[in-house]
Amino acid sequence: MKWSVVSPLRIVLLDDHALIREALKVRLTTESDFKVVGVYSGSAELLEALRGETADLLLLDYQLRDGELDGLRLIQLLRNHYPELRILIYSSVERPATVNMAIRAGANGFFGKSQETEELMRAIRTVALDRLYLSPSMSAELDSTPKTPTPGAEEGEAGENVGTLVN
Repeated sequence: MKWSVVSPLRIVLLDDHALIREALKVRLTTESDFKVVGVYSGSAELLEALRGETADLLLLDYQLRDGELDGLRLIQLLRNHYPELRILIYSSVERPATVNMAIRAGANGFFGKSQETEELMRAIRTVALDRLYLSPSMSAELDSTPKTPTPGAEEGEAGENVGTLVN
């Protein structure tokens, strides 16, 4: 995916917290090569908007309020209907199992809310280039995660290596 100041990266944002939505929108608009084309508080609102709005990248809060699609189901739904949409998850739940599930569901990257704001700009650009984004510490944690057999794998056959997600 190519973007520039002339043809900026079109970003949509989904977060159920108004303060976070507004703060992220303000910060993202300071980047001359980014254009925030939509800010949403719920999954239904996002899905409705994507029917008419073209976006290159979704910045998605993994944990939304009760009554919303959970992160995994929303990622899978978006991946099925919008295969070209790049999805960067951001979350306060920074556990390797959660990151692994999100990536396997179709997310293109995972950004922890404990990371620096400037690193978010790097994460967005990485995902927009069709590369997986994980923080160095999360990459290291996933590399040390034991291999688990893939359902249906033959006995003695190793399942997918979680570490391949970071390569």
